[in-house]
Amino acid sequence: MEKKTIQDWLGGFDTEFDKTDRREIKMIRHSDCRTGKGNGELRISGEPFPANIPSIKSLYLYSNDLFIKYQSEQKKCHFNQRIKYLISFLGEEKDYSRFLGVYKIIGHYPSKNGPEEIVLDLKPINAFDSLKEKLIIEWGHNTKSWHQYYYKQKNVVKVEKEGLLKCEIDIPSSYLDVRVSYPELKKIIDDPNWKTFLEKKNCIYVILDCSNGKQYVGSTYNRNGIWGRWYPYAKTGHGDDKSLNALIEKDSKYADNNFQWSILEVLDINISESEAIEREGIWKEKLGTRKYGNYNNN
Repeated sequence: MEKKTIQDWLGGFDTEFDKTDRREIKMIRHSDCRTGKGNGELRISGEPFPANIPSIKSLYLYSNDLFIKYQSEQKKCHFNQRIKYLISFLGEEKDYSRFLGVYKIIGHYPSKNGPEEIVLDLKPINAFDSLKEKLIIEWGHNTKSWHQYYYKQKNVVKVEKEGLLKCEIDIPSSYLDVRVSYPELKKIIDDPNWKTFLEKKNCIYVILDCSNGKQYVGSTYNRNGIWGRWYPYAKTGHGDDKSLNALIEKDSKYADNNFQWSILEVLDINISESEAIEREGIWKEKLGTRKYGNYNNN
């Protein structure tokens, strides 16, 4: 039988799981950004989400014990005593979600996050490890709910040979040696060590289109430094820059195949917007990115 849904793929690995009523199993989708559940601030065991960890994906990759703690803290109204299993997914681009594993709920405890939450005692079901991180499902663009019952069919849109890989890109000794492609930028942006490195300084940067030599020059001037400006680039490829966005609208893989980020000049973390833009203007004149058919519009 052709396997089309997550229900098809997860069947046959664990007898007890297979026999459990699908109304007693919940799927949850972790949003890959540091935003609140509902309108609140993310907290783990009563403490604020770690400032040096940029995303849920980074938490999962580099602080997995802390990720399990985070995942185990849920609203009472969503995970009552009837729910026997939790299926975990990591939200990715569009409405895609990556399968992270199946957990059996073997107990409930009070949460330090308040009386509305509980702590689930979660036991990972190792029988599903061969599928871990490899199945990509379509969560459903018509639903915003991050928790759903397992009886709701979810199509598997991709099966990868390898799971998520930790960042293996070394941090250079100098900011001026930073030069990363878009696939590399997407890897380093979720690495806590790279985040610490990039958020210490602001900069003048250039995005090179390796297919034609055209350039886009920009600047950063915020308290999160280079990381604060490059994070939107890592998530979209264009960072809301008009000319770059137009290229990606025509070809969704354009950034992956052509863009490269480099640092031209290091700026102080406390530099003002006006000072940074003045330096940016000087580099635009030096490189001719306004005048000679490049990607700067101002």
